[in-house]
Amino acid sequence: MKSKQQWMCMTVAAAGMFMMAACGENAGNAENSKDSAAISADSAVHAPAAPVTTPPVDATTQDSTNKGGFTEVGVIGEVTNGKDGFMATLTNDKGVVYSTVFSIMKLEKNYKKLKAGDRVQVSGDTMQLGDKTHIVVKQFTQQ
Repeated sequence: MKSKQQWMCMTVAAAGMFMMAACGENAGNAENSKDSAAISADSAVHAPAAPVTTPPVDATTQDSTNKGGFTEVGVIGEVTNGKDGFMATLTNDKGVVYSTVFSIMKLEKNYKKLKAGDRVQVSGDTMQLGDKTHIVVKQFTQQ
């Protein structure tokens, strides 16, 4: 049984992943375009800044997000149902445990409830929080 603090951390992490996913889908709307136009007009008054280079981030020490095509195969462990989908642990063959989010909104027609013991291949975006990797599943296949 999970402690109250662990449940709270999982809930906060899931909410953050859903918010990031929602923000990514709305990035191109007209309201955001107006804001960037206003920022661009304001920054035109100032002298151009030197190009900024970002050093590589060590995912083990900082929180980070990867919107690349991350894929992993493993066995579903504990499943926590929610109103818009479910969260589940996924353990790969090497024993690495991931927290996964299966969202009805993200998976649409491909959404399917899974149970503990199901073997799946998941693909999606990842978010690194401390030493835990969270996967927002965009597609999966049951094996």
